[in-house]
Amino acid sequence: MARYGLEELLNDLETIIKANLNTKIASINTEYDDDYNLETVRDEAYFLQTLDQQFSNYPTSILYGVTNIDSISNAGNSVDTFTIEINIVITDTGQNVNIAKKLYRYSRVLKEIIEEKWASANNGIKLNIKSLIPIYFEDANNSSFYRAIGIELVASIA
Repeated sequence: MARYGLEELLNDLETIIKANLNTKIASINTEYDDDYNLETVRDEAYFLQTLDQQFSNYPTSILYGVTNIDSISNAGNSVDTFTIEINIVITDTGQNVNIAKKLYRYSRVLKEIIEEKWASANNGIKLNIKSLIPIYFEDANNSSFYRAIGIELVASIA
């Protein structure tokens, strides 16, 4: 059996989020029952460590990847600490003046999924979760504007 490492960690995170994201979004939409409904995310709208040309085909997508690796090795024993960001990215048409409310709800969705479902992955890896602030960016290829919000996870694997 392969050693549990970064690749397995990323696969587990994607699997858990894909399995629970749209259900959690529906739950949040029902809870608030207002005009700021969150859009669901299609399974093919998950992007690992890249914003390729397909990214702009989806109004809502997940961008995730490693932002830092800290490795400490002592006489053959090593510990790798990985920092991973998971962001929900939405298209900003400029028409929604309350887009910030949607972003904060998306952040809540991600955080709650990890809090509620990670332990059941049964891989023995503990995660520290930190909420991130919203960001705004433009796609230089097509002049589209996007907003993103997410969480940062820190995991150590020996």
